[in-house]
Amino acid sequence: MKKAALLLLVLLVCCGCACGLAQEADAGLLSALTAAGVTQTEQLQTWGDTAACIAQLDGQKALCLLERRDGQWQVTVCNPKALRQDLEAPRLWLDSDQAVFWSYQAADAGIHFHCGRETGAEWGPVDETWIEPLGERLRVYQIGWQAEHGGEIAWQERLEDENENLIVEKQPQALPASWLKDCVALADFDVERFPVMASPADDYALWPGQAFFAEAAACLMPEYTFIKGVLRQGEMHFLMQKPSGEKVYVVCDTTFNAHEVNLIESTPLPQDAVLGVENFTDCLGWAPERMVSIRNMPNAPWCSLAMSWGFGAEGAIRFGSDCVFADENEIYVGSHPWRDITGMDWSSVPTSLADATARMDAGSLNLCYAAVNNPNPADRLHLREKPDRGSRSLGKYYSGTPVKVWKIRGGWAQVEIGGQSGFMMTKYLTMGKAGQALRCDTSAMPQLLLRGEQLPLYAWPEGEPCSVSYGEAVMKVIGIIGTDWYHVWFPETGEFFFVRQGDLWEGNG
Repeated sequence: MKKAALLLLVLLVCCGCACGLAQEADAGLLSALTAAGVTQTEQLQTWGDTAACIAQLDGQKALCLLERRDGQWQVTVCNPKALRQDLEAPRLWLDSDQAVFWSYQAADAGIHFHCGRETGAEWGPVDETWIEPLGERLRVYQIGWQAEHGGEIAWQERLEDENENLIVEKQPQALPASWLKDCVALADFDVERFPVMASPADDYALWPGQAFFAEAAACLMPEYTFIKGVLRQGEMHFLMQKPSGEKVYVVCDTTFNAHEVNLIESTPLPQDAVLGVENFTDCLGWAPERMVSIRNMPNAPWCSLAMSWGFGAEGAIRFGSDCVFADENEIYVGSHPWRDITGMDWSSVPTSLADATARMDAGSLNLCYAAVNNPNPADRLHLREKPDRGSRSLGKYYSGTPVKVWKIRGGWAQVEIGGQSGFMMTKYLTMGKAGQALRCDTSAMPQLLLRGEQLPLYAWPEGEPCSVSYGEAVMKVIGIIGTDWYHVWFPETGEFFFVRQGDLWEGNG
């Protein structure tokens, strides 16, 4: 049995024992349901003076809640829009008289809706949780309504162990959603207007349709025609058509200010562009053989996005903010023209690694990219505090490490590695050239794996963790800092961090 289903079964059994699932409903409760037009009930449960059931109302499934006041049962909620009409009835349970849950199951994932209230108050906003098993872990997405700033959907991702103990959670994000304020309380909740939390395969019948994105687009871009939308990493992405007939890709980005709408619009797309290519549901595709996935890059300029990878005639090509690669041991560094969707020529997107690297630039008058090139791959090159071999070492770096060269002073180069500045001997650096990509052979870097379920990342040694990695992204160990720290590089995002040596262990190869 899948872990999510097992967790749900255990919860149902426990709640069933607590609220008396097998209790025979009293006549007053059934009479109140009949008076409300209910013709059939299932999963009827009571907890104190509260009852819940799945009901048939005017030929539709409806979620009904009742309260007993002054000895009389009254229907307080009877809402068919809270349930998916095209699916079988969800599993329902009361968890005390102040909380109700209903749950669907699709493939390996489970989707759970919840609503609570204060004693004597009306049932409040509904929140939604999506649980996906990942080996011995559970990835959990949760969204819920909050009234701040005119109305928002708070979105959060976390990682749990198989016993639902928190391993790590990402910083919450907020999606503008003022147009939903009339359909988030349980009495008016509309599951078709609520957002999705990830982009599932098209055959996941469980997922809500495009209503949320269509409504969001109509509010945010009233002059444009909505084509399709997806939620990607907590951001709303849209394929839209302008009044002129041109198609554009628009991202509603809240990275820099969670409560201020920032719409990033691409240059005109090819007219045959579609959002969602086969099972790559959040990818933008067009002929011939073009497909890209667009996301925000942490170190890119404000309002700038880059493609994290693409498919061409030769397979997958990954784009970072200042690199391109297909083989993780062969990374090409330099500026490229595909990092900013607001100024891109979409017809120029490459379909091969050779095509991509031919249009990169690793050298200029003001900035040159370089790669550490130790004669013995087992050696590591010192980053010195001053241009002197006797100066204090700030770290020792492996062959293939990319550096930014700002100045050349005699036999020394003033360089920057992930925000850390110092000096390296020029005879151990391979300098990039204008109009060419700089090839970084990273095979000398050790293959190290996560010791635990997640990797704490530090902006600087001895500080507090500023982020985490689940081990799913390409990470290169580029240097050793003292006896306790590694310096690491994530090529796709262009980010550099420090990690404790004890959090990694030697891998194969």
